[in-house]
Amino acid sequence: LFNKQNGRGYVFHILSDGKWQYSVRRKYTQGHGGKCEIVVEIGYAERDFCYKLQSGEKLKLPSILYYRFTNKTDLDAYKMHRFANAEYPSKGVPIIYNSWMSSFDGISYDTCLEQLDKAKKLGADYFVIDAGWFGPPKDWYSSVGDWEECLNANMRGRMRDFVTKVEEYGLKFGLWFEIERASKDSKNFLAHPEFYVVEDGSAFVDFSNPKAVEFVYGILKERIEKYSIKFIKFDYNAEHFYDLGKNGFIKHFRGYREFLKKIKTDFPDLYLENCASGGMRMALVNLVDFDSFWMSDNHSIFTQARIFKDTLKRIPPRALEKWITVATAKNFRADYTTRTRQDRLTVCLDAEWGAMTTVKHGFLQCASVGGPIGISCDLTEISESDFEKLRAFICSYKQQEAFWKDCECRILTDGEGVTVLQFNDEQFTKIKIYTFNYKRNQKDITVYPVCNENAKYTVLGNTYAGKRLKTDGIRLNMCGVDDAFCVEVEKQW
Repeated sequence: LFNKQNGRGYVFHILSDGKWQYSVRRKYTQGHGGKCEIVVEIGYAERDFCYKLQSGEKLKLPSILYYRFTNKTDLDAYKMHRFANAEYPSKGVPIIYNSWMSSFDGISYDTCLEQLDKAKKLGADYFVIDAGWFGPPKDWYSSVGDWEECLNANMRGRMRDFVTKVEEYGLKFGLWFEIERASKDSKNFLAHPEFYVVEDGSAFVDFSNPKAVEFVYGILKERIEKYSIKFIKFDYNAEHFYDLGKNGFIKHFRGYREFLKKIKTDFPDLYLENCASGGMRMALVNLVDFDSFWMSDNHSIFTQARIFKDTLKRIPPRALEKWITVATAKNFRADYTTRTRQDRLTVCLDAEWGAMTTVKHGFLQCASVGGPIGISCDLTEISESDFEKLRAFICSYKQQEAFWKDCECRILTDGEGVTVLQFNDEQFTKIKIYTFNYKRNQKDITVYPVCNENAKYTVLGNTYAGKRLKTDGIRLNMCGVDDAFCVEVEKQW
């Protein structure tokens, strides 16, 4: 909400456990056309809302986080970042390997073992097997909700053996679940239809039913213990629109949150990733339950950079995962001026390798920072040169984990073709400025960092007063199109 007259505005975040809505209206205090107030109403969605309180029962209304902003570019999102980092402590920014974009649901013990060896060398902390590990061959989606290992194909019952290998390599093992949903052909749905709500052909776990919660938790707990799971990717590939109890999903989310709380209590070292399924469940309040968000199934690093930049206005950077999904185009003749053949690093442009383009290592690395870094591709098909550059980048990133796990971010520039992001700690002792050029053919750019004007900073080997940096900026040589670069600003002690 922005006031053009005084240049001030307010940002609102609802921390809701149910279906919510915002409403904004003018309220005239001196007749129509005179002075007016802006009334903002935020809370549970009112349509078809009928929550019946029992005697002695209390209903806690959702909390509202709001703050004033003056910067229209990023809405002073750093204030929300500080709140979130303090309120929802981070477990860190791990490096995650996920099998999906390597072989989709066609995994096998041998192919996973090949990826494991490479993931170890690359510096991964987790090895996660995605969908396809359960159910009958070529029909695993019919057994969503059972979560029973596929014995006749894919891993062929050797999941436990592979977990042992993962642990021997020093990584932690993870699995994909869509725990909130079930196929109507699954054994668990057929045995206990009373634990599910059916809507538009999909069956959803009724988390408002304590017995259903206990049933589903028992299934997940058994799998966690059986496979020594340290990472869960929770996906959600359907939309649940209607609450049959007409209580705005409050009871549903209360049960769901208790379910996740019990998991985290019983398995405190478990890392929970929320696959946002295109952004359907990616609100600030979800950091109560999840450690980070898989922002989108679109693996284009260019698209991810845009989504990341926009989502910084409602989620802190350390919770937003970036995914490196690349391959090497080998023996490729670059242009007509030379007959020399070269390898080119390419990046996926969608969710299924349907489109690809070349990518510069500079852009890929700059666009991957900020939160956890995911890797999902066939690592054996990456050239030694490209692999070594990725390995060196990830090694450097891990060495700076203490900075990334609690940093805040500002959008300094969001113009046509150029984006500039500033990451810094709360005290401005370390500042990293990333410039992304998408279409500008210009020689240089002047960047104006936010810093402590009473301190002195080292930039590119020179020392400047913070006040001068804020007023005069930093003049930098511009990179090429579809490229990016980083400049570090260090406070002198």
